[in-house]
Amino acid sequence: MKLALFTSALLMLLMNAAHAVSPGSLLTYEGVLTDSSGTPITTAQTVTFKVLYGTCVMYSETQSISPGSAGEFSVIVGTGTRTDATNNTADRIFASGGSVNCDGTTAVTMSGFSTRALRISVGGVDLTPDVTIGNIPVSINSQKLADKGASEFLQVSGTNTTQTNLNNLMAAYLGGTLTATTATNFTGSLSGDVSGTQSTTSVDKIKGVSVDTTGLADGKILKYNATTTKWTVADDSTGSGGISSLNGLTGTTQTFATGNAGTDFNIASTGTTHTFNIPTASATNRGLLSAADFTAFNGKIGSLGVTAPVTNTGTAAAPVIAIGTASTTAQGVVQIGSGIAVTSGTISADPSNFPSLVPITKGGTGASTASAAFTALSPMTAKGDLISYSGSAPSVLATGTTGQVLTADSSQTTGLKWTTPLATDLSTVTGTGIVQRTGSGTYATLGTTAPLNVTGSSLGLSYGAGLTVSSNSLVVDTGTTANKIVALDVLGKLPAVDGSQLTNVVASSLSSTVSISQGGTGATTKATAFNNLSPITAKGDLVTSDGTNNIRLPAGTTGQLLYADSGQSSGLTWATPNYFTSAGNSFGADATVGLSDAYSLYFKTNSSTRMHINQSGYVGIGSTAVSNVPLALTSALASGTSFHIVNSNSARSYSLNTGSLSSSYGASAFVINDETAAKTRMIIDSAGAVGIGGTTTNLASASGPGVLTVSGQGSSITDTGILELNNNISTVATGTYGGKVTFNAANNAGAKTLASIQVLTDGSGGASGYGGRIMFTTKGDNSASQAINFVMNSTGNVGIGVAIPNYRLDIAGDTNITSGNVYRIAGTQICSSAGCTSTSDRRLKENIQPLQDSLNSILKLEGVTYNYIDKTRFTNQQQVGVIAQDVEKVFPQVVITDEKTGFKAVAYDHLVAPLIEAVKSLYHKLTATEEKLSDHDRRIASIELQNSLNRAEMERLKKENEELKKQNENLHNDLNLIKKQLGL
Repeated sequence: MKLALFTSALLMLLMNAAHAVSPGSLLTYEGVLTDSSGTPITTAQTVTFKVLYGTCVMYSETQSISPGSAGEFSVIVGTGTRTDATNNTADRIFASGGSVNCDGTTAVTMSGFSTRALRISVGGVDLTPDVTIGNIPVSINSQKLADKGASEFLQVSGTNTTQTNLNNLMAAYLGGTLTATTATNFTGSLSGDVSGTQSTTSVDKIKGVSVDTTGLADGKILKYNATTTKWTVADDSTGSGGISSLNGLTGTTQTFATGNAGTDFNIASTGTTHTFNIPTASATNRGLLSAADFTAFNGKIGSLGVTAPVTNTGTAAAPVIAIGTASTTAQGVVQIGSGIAVTSGTISADPSNFPSLVPITKGGTGASTASAAFTALSPMTAKGDLISYSGSAPSVLATGTTGQVLTADSSQTTGLKWTTPLATDLSTVTGTGIVQRTGSGTYATLGTTAPLNVTGSSLGLSYGAGLTVSSNSLVVDTGTTANKIVALDVLGKLPAVDGSQLTNVVASSLSSTVSISQGGTGATTKATAFNNLSPITAKGDLVTSDGTNNIRLPAGTTGQLLYADSGQSSGLTWATPNYFTSAGNSFGADATVGLSDAYSLYFKTNSSTRMHINQSGYVGIGSTAVSNVPLALTSALASGTSFHIVNSNSARSYSLNTGSLSSSYGASAFVINDETAAKTRMIIDSAGAVGIGGTTTNLASASGPGVLTVSGQGSSITDTGILELNNNISTVATGTYGGKVTFNAANNAGAKTLASIQVLTDGSGGASGYGGRIMFTTKGDNSASQAINFVMNSTGNVGIGVAIPNYRLDIAGDTNITSGNVYRIAGTQICSSAGCTSTSDRRLKENIQPLQDSLNSILKLEGVTYNYIDKTRFTNQQQVGVIAQDVEKVFPQVVITDEKTGFKAVAYDHLVAPLIEAVKSLYHKLTATEEKLSDHDRRIASIELQNSLNRAEMERLKKENEELKKQNENLHNDLNLIKKQLGL
């Protein structure tokens, strides 16, 4: 039994997942099985396949085959029953590196591409020799090169774009990191604002102005000197200021107080306190009239008396005053002369004619004016007391201490309480004198129309009819005419008014309490009388005046303060305070803290300045504000200065630091930390190197500034180390840049840019937008321009040396593979230094038909020599081949026309099939001729032996035999010519 190999093709199949039982499809083996006599074997056979490297059995299996009628068979090695114990997967069986297991022996170490051998056994008999698997044309690595995928390689030329040069150029992308190339080859001196060399760089200028460091010491600063036109060392003269002068006082913090010193209104400023003094009114002082003085003044008025009979001059239906007749048992009045006659009963009198004031005990107020009556009935006893309604009765709220403000508080009995505001409550004060709050967080001086006003530095009091000012004293304007106040005469009696006098009518003679409608209070006690007259009805209510009447001011809500508000009828309003307190009260309006003049604002804690805002609005924390720097943070912490940013909604916090979380880089590095994750996300070190991302950011190892390292999280194989460039242009069109990275040599003669990576839009756009195109450009040697050397457009076409690639890979110029020797097409066609294969697996084909008349078709072809016209693209050497247009007339199937250029090409390997059939036709003709010659030889021999043929017949036969030999010779010559053309 023997195995006759009619044709064998090793074809790459799709890689299957590696597993211990079967490595999956390795290769396809085709052959013809015959016995020792050449008879085809058509019965089922058990065949063993082994893949060997030397004596190492890397894989073995058995398969049962059923040959066809001619003994032909086709199997897929790798899909049979596995018999080895190596557990090698497909990629390890054909590995080009690393350790590979051997069945029954120690593992071998592979290095580079090495051939394998395929050993075939049929029925337990090894067929020799072994089949060499060279260049691995159908191995699992047909989709890989040295275990690398096709996407991991870029085809390069052998001149400048070598693998080594490409590795150097693309070193920036190793490990998902984009870095600038190192500056180790930088030479020459620096110029401009800096001098020296790479390792000894010195900054000599700032924006072209020289720097003079003479006198440099701790605490000094650089200041521009217009005389020397240099930056020179100077002292830091940055100052601070508060209030320069307020009524002669210059302290940074000043307060206000009240007092009663002096004989007239005055402002006394001493130390840091301004005291507003309003003295108590007296015979010599112009000032406030005390409650005690008013009571004493009111007590000067005695009992009412009249000298004429009492008459009824009113218009009411009944007399205003009814006088009963006096007797020994009934109180009444006694008529004197033609005056008043009392008959019997009680007196019904017009209160306006009472000769004396009705005391509180009789339902009166004991006073003749609203103010005096209110004072008499008021439960207040001390300066500054207030009356508030507790819900059942008025209640006195004792005066607060100097500087406190009244705040609504429902938890208090009175519904109010005194609280001390912060100094920030006084947000804006303009002018001098007595001020009032406007309710909007600002203050204004009292107007001249208020009862108490300031004109210049004098305190004025506005007054109505009945009062006059004489010698700076407020005096009563008495008389009996309109708008005059009635005064007692020398006898202690009221003068006659309207022709009548009322005498001896005293409050004790009233028989009942005077009702409110009769001018009384309807009560006999101060508290009850005040309750009856008071307009307040709810807890926390206040009494105020609208300019005409005393009115009720409803209580505010908890936390509100009482503000002067001229827009209200009461002149007052409750509002949520807009000053700052330590109690955490919320604001109901905007608040302002600061100064209205050109001074700085300082914030202190523990007697030290912590924050400074200068007059230009620049802020310094930990130091004074720096001009033209909106926010300056300063600290002396060894771990660095930190600025925290917190998003409470996502419970995330970040910080800007001079110092990393790990402190590996010290306080000299600038970092961005993720405080929540306790990770450093970005670092800029003192040399200018930048690191972004990563679980722990590591700066690139480079000698010099300008290094950017982008590190990913490293937790998965997907997107890591991302550097995003974005163009926010509003209108995107063809050719719009999406990003550009340039590589420069700042001191290179001519153009500074050496190379660039550019990304632009590509295509015509549409509903889903434009596609993308990436380009790599480089500057030519001794050239001022950039050339596009690598392009990948939106269709996936790649161009090397071609600006607009029309093919998947479009290369201008020669190409060279410096390592490896295999070029694969569609995973099945392979080109190497040994030649190119064509896809030929039967399983990939249909409509298979034998070629007809191949010999005559081949004879119609003409082999020629020629030279290419375009010697730059091709070569100037003479070529041997055929003309595509001639071949197309005979075998159009083997001629390919480029749809873009229209040029024709011949698939020379496809001519093998008709050549094979042509050789077979010659073989059959030669065999027939040889059989005919053998027959003639037998016949000649028979004639010679039998000597039964005549000579003429023998000559005829010899001549015929010679002609046949000549014809056979011609056939041999034709066959040799065809072999020569085929290179066989």
